[in-house]
Amino acid sequence: MQRKPVDVGNGAVCASFGVGSSLLAVGAPHPEAGLVELTAAPAFPVEHDGNGADVRRHRASLTDPAHAVLRVADSSGRLMDDRQAWRCEGRGWSADVDVWTVAERPAVIQRFHVQRHGPGRLRIDFAGRLDRPGYAEITPVGAIPPPWAPSHVTARGGTLEVTTANSDPEVDAIIEASVSDIQPASWVAKDGAAWLERAWEDGASSAFEVLLTVTLRTPGHTDLTTTAMSAATSRPGSVALGDRVAWLNDGAGSQMASTSSSNASSSRRWAGPLVAMS
Repeated sequence: MQRKPVDVGNGAVCASFGVGSSLLAVGAPHPEAGLVELTAAPAFPVEHDGNGADVRRHRASLTDPAHAVLRVADSSGRLMDDRQAWRCEGRGWSADVDVWTVAERPAVIQRFHVQRHGPGRLRIDFAGRLDRPGYAEITPVGAIPPPWAPSHVTARGGTLEVTTANSDPEVDAIIEASVSDIQPASWVAKDGAAWLERAWEDGASSAFEVLLTVTLRTPGHTDLTTTAMSAATSRPGSVALGDRVAWLNDGAGSQMASTSSSNASSSRRWAGPLVAMS
């Protein structure tokens, strides 16, 4: 049984995955904000800062798949032995899921290799916002900056874009979706949430793959979709999605991201899913 999140990172981005391969949060260094995260977890009430029980309760809630940024609806899954792969099941399908990062780029990749077993549906739900860290600290170390305004969520075909309000630091989250037997895959956005669905009525046994690329674009980083895609090489066991390379090669592999704050207001330790539970 998976009890703690699986963390991946490469120095430019870090992410945590929970039960059933749900993407809990993505974080990246930011030259103005220190650290920015894409998260769907409830904000930590600033008036509870320093209350040990409330801080631990908030940290535990960060691992709840109900608070995930991306998750597969109506499915179950178990973590495999290699710690970065899951076996998931839903109505009419099963899937092998793995995750990795793109070397030196602020992007996290999640791949679903889906095997159909009969009529069914696979739906990926998005919920989340861009925000500064939660700053849930047992020992207060200073004033907590206000949370950011609600993010804007826009769907354009297979691309979902999450942007900050004009009053907040500049950052975009780009979620690119590709489905091997659908050209193009399309997100549907409504009221700050979004979903991507692949349904089938026939009972034929066949396979398809879903690739999700989550990129945090901050000042100083170029657009992954125009640079990394053009330089990518095929990941073993992948399939081509039209004339695009399906998987990005993560080079020497993933390592935990290590970031430090760039200003005094963000000098606190990030209390997101990547912290050890206590």
